[in-house]
Amino acid sequence: VVCQGFISEDLVEIWARESYNRLLDIEKFGVKIRYEDGKAPGRLRIERLFHSVPDAVEFDGRTLKPKLTEEVRRRGVNIINRVMVTDLLTSDGSISGAVGVSTRSNELYLFKAKAVLLSTGTLTRVSRNPVGVDFVTAGPPPHLTGDGWAAALRAGADVINMEFLPPKHFRYGGNQVTGGAPICVWAPAGSIV
Repeated sequence: VVCQGFISEDLVEIWARESYNRLLDIEKFGVKIRYEDGKAPGRLRIERLFHSVPDAVEFDGRTLKPKLTEEVRRRGVNIINRVMVTDLLTSDGSISGAVGVSTRSNELYLFKAKAVLLSTGTLTRVSRNPVGVDFVTAGPPPHLTGDGWAAALRAGADVINMEFLPPKHFRYGGNQVTGGAPICVWAPAGSIV
């Protein structure tokens, strides 16, 4: 189930090299990752997610978004919520910004950026669903429209495994469970970009 489709070895190498350090980063931001009953080195909890052996680090995800928000604000980042990015802007072969539309009004946004991180997928595993439906098991969430994938394609990103998205993958909240770009999900709640 976890690695269907083609694998991008470069992404797998980055994921393997950087995952633990990113876990330590979120701990520095105030997210709890260590537990008294944790049996892995450093008092981490390693739980069984997809396989018959423990394969996933458990942490207190309820505080993840608020703690990340605090950290980016501390670093002077201007946060603009409820804007759906529909296109990436390119200049000389690089991403230079984005175009987005407000999900609450008819406002159009134009972003100029030194760097862009495009993260696709769904947040139903990170926050409580406002309508009370568990989209992780019930099917694709209504806000998972594919706009990020389309923007990446139009901007010229290397995208693999788009042909491997049968309905069975929607039981994981709409994430494509493969080692390809741009989603590259190794667990339902996280993706490599």
